[in-house]
Amino acid sequence: MPEKRRRNTFGDFMRTCVLPALPLLLIFLVYCFPASLEITEIQLSMPRYLVFAALLLASMVWQGLPLRRTCHGSSLFRALYDLAPFEVYCLLLFAQWHFWAAVVLLAVLLLLVLAWEVLALVDGHQARMEIEADEECGEEEIAQRWRRAQKEYRNMRVRIPLLLMFLLLVVPCVMDIVLYDMGSPVYTPQSENAPALYQPAEDPEQVLEENAVFLAGFSEGAWSQYAFEEKLAMLQQLHDLECARMGVPSVPVLAEPLDGGTLAVFDSETMDITVSTKYLNTATAWDCMYTICHETYHRQQSYLMDNLDKDSPLLQTDYFKQIREWFENADNYVDGTIDYDSYTVQPLEASANAWAEAEMEQIAIWIPQG
Repeated sequence: MPEKRRRNTFGDFMRTCVLPALPLLLIFLVYCFPASLEITEIQLSMPRYLVFAALLLASMVWQGLPLRRTCHGSSLFRALYDLAPFEVYCLLLFAQWHFWAAVVLLAVLLLLVLAWEVLALVDGHQARMEIEADEECGEEEIAQRWRRAQKEYRNMRVRIPLLLMFLLLVVPCVMDIVLYDMGSPVYTPQSENAPALYQPAEDPEQVLEENAVFLAGFSEGAWSQYAFEEKLAMLQQLHDLECARMGVPSVPVLAEPLDGGTLAVFDSETMDITVSTKYLNTATAWDCMYTICHETYHRQQSYLMDNLDKDSPLLQTDYFKQIREWFENADNYVDGTIDYDSYTVQPLEASANAWAEAEMEQIAIWIPQG
């Protein structure tokens, strides 16, 4: 009696459980690692909730297309079909880091698919001529052979582009997952990119006067000509200048996509200021300066609260009333994306706005108008 063939339990598990659930697994992966899209070269800006919603909708539509039937009967091409929306998403993530490399990959993919379509049409035409030229076949057999050939060509016209897409985009996908953690780039300032340089001054009262040339670099005419990297470098130096006036250590000024309409944020845990890349690309010099002054004041608030004992009897005096309010506000901080009106009037934000407005009046004297 012949020996029974051993069942491939792993293969059965992949075909019956993993492959049918692959689209859901990919959606879950994106849900666990949400990322905003900020491709400055094409002015594409999408918050993470909208990116996830778009991918979910695209995956649902993709699963409902008739093209899916051409991959039935093959576990490999079925998996490649299900991977397609995720690969497009990864290509967009990759474009944030390497825009022109992503453009080249997309162009090569389109050219290869177009070349394959042309070859398939030519080959299909030749196959039909050969079938019709077979004198031993009747009309019914010719029609049946042509229908089978049509089905085969239709399947291959979908399967080969899917294979090409997988082979070309597997590198961006792996880089997104392994190197970039499915996220967007964080830009750090480089002092050599700054069109004008901040000069430290011994007397904090003379900082603005001794940096008249630097502040002139924030004129709207000059600002509109700066590249993204130059703007970020200028904001870092403006923050350094403001910290010198306040007498507190400066922190890095970074840029990355921010959700919820947030323009910039000071993080007291990581000790840095993050500016929205979209805001930095589109806002005026005046608005960016105001924002940095506002966030730098948050840096001062954090520095004072970290170095003062809120339970000290000295802090209970009327002179330190505002700092006591900051301590209380820090325990009950209102997020601006939840309640904007309450956000603006809370002590931490109200005092930062007041400082920024007063500081901008001082700075404006040194910035050329018109």
